[in-house]
Amino acid sequence: MENLPGPQGSLICRLDEDLQTCQFGKAMTRNIEPVFTEKSYKLWEITEEIAYRTTQEFLLDLIATVSASRPTGTTSRGNTK
Repeated sequence: MENLPGPQGSLICRLDEDLQTCQFGKAMTRNIEPVFTEKSYKLWEITEEIAYRTTQEFLLDLIATVSASRPTGTTSRGNTK
């Protein structure tokens, strides 16, 4: 069985120390610049819930990107069903 790499993307938190804020950004493939959301959070606003929700949205987007680019009738390893 061929060992193929899995989907790769990046979830990034950009900090602005002067304003005490952060923004989340994502890149759905390697070697591209991340796209940051317009929403900026004050550092004291960041909670476990915000981090969890942001991570969950990123993972769902990554799965959708991989699913859309996979040929019909193949598994995640590229083998036919």
